[in-house]
Amino acid sequence: MSQTSSSSRSSHRGLTVQEVTTLISDAFPSKNLEVVNFSLKPFSSDKLGYLGVHELLTVESRARDGDVKSFTFFVKSVAPTCNDFDLMIFSEEANFFGKVVPRLLWDESEEFWAAKCYLARDDLMVLEDLRAEGFKVNSCLLQDCQLRGAMVSVARFHAASMLLEWKSREPLNKVYPGFFKEKVFLNDGGFAWKWLLAGIEVAEAVALKLGLEPKHASAAYHMMLESVKPSKDQRNVLCHGDLWSNNMLFKESEEDGTSCCKLVDFQLVGYACYTIDVMQLLHLNTNATTRKRLERELIQLYHSVLAENLRKGGLEENRIIGLEEIFRDTESKRICGIVAAVQYFPVALLNKELALEYCRDVNKLEEYMYSSRKDFVFRAMTLDENYRVRVEECVRELSEFMQNV
Repeated sequence: MSQTSSSSRSSHRGLTVQEVTTLISDAFPSKNLEVVNFSLKPFSSDKLGYLGVHELLTVESRARDGDVKSFTFFVKSVAPTCNDFDLMIFSEEANFFGKVVPRLLWDESEEFWAAKCYLARDDLMVLEDLRAEGFKVNSCLLQDCQLRGAMVSVARFHAASMLLEWKSREPLNKVYPGFFKEKVFLNDGGFAWKWLLAGIEVAEAVALKLGLEPKHASAAYHMMLESVKPSKDQRNVLCHGDLWSNNMLFKESEEDGTSCCKLVDFQLVGYACYTIDVMQLLHLNTNATTRKRLERELIQLYHSVLAENLRKGGLEENRIIGLEEIFRDTESKRICGIVAAVQYFPVALLNKELALEYCRDVNKLEEYMYSSRKDFVFRAMTLDENYRVRVEECVRELSEFMQNV
């Protein structure tokens, strides 16, 4: 046995041998593996996120027959330069996986809708390495099969939430007091509000450039602030709250052309109307043409999978949401998808070179995130035609929506 595994007090960048031994045992309970060594390295040469560090954990383990095998895991930890807001949302995801997800896993025969988590601390998490299992991120607009796969996973996640609430006999934000509070779309005077104000500034500037009414941006954002609160007359569930393409991984089936989707990054998980996730999934990962062609079909698919999973979980038929109700609820929460696109796209759609520039300087990143990114966005629009088209499209859609409110 190597020195790395000689003591439970030994650690590697914050991971102890005891923690690695436990997670290997949890991941492969029938193999009776002994940890020989483990190491961490960057998960990718690309920057995967703005608020954390992503690494690949490789664990060498010895089986009873003496055979040594390697297993990999995905590790995410808080960045050294993180602020209180970053720490808060990281801790929220750790609490979600550590305390809530185990109660959501009621049917092991179903494909799990998220990456499995083997260790959840306030500063570090270890999850399954979906990349090793053939899952990939699609950073562009999602294909039809991927949209269907994503909607299936969202429906399964929501069904698990509804069943847990039904069995708990009280709202989940009361079952878990202090959990699931809105973290970004709120006027708290802190980091979240500053991030939103920087987004409003961009939206107003783009609207002016297009000859549109800039005041629509602020009005839409304030409408969004009300829409994301727990609903008094619609079904509330645990919502992912951050369903853009980088937070979903896909594996395509060569047999039937379908796509299996795993949801990742539950840092913004909240408790609100279920159709917020549906609308954000559609508006953050499609264009207007695709929504016109596929939106109704995808909502019908969501309803079908949701109802099927609720029935399997034992929920009475009269408690299952009807399709027409879902159509009404999605339309009432469309503002959540539209505003999310306007807020996210100017940063999320940056090409590789511009994204590296955006986050290269810590001080500049702080300015872009919480003060002003308008000039950077406008320069990016002159350098990347596809980026310009997508940013202008979402601002134009916001303006058109607000004209009809």
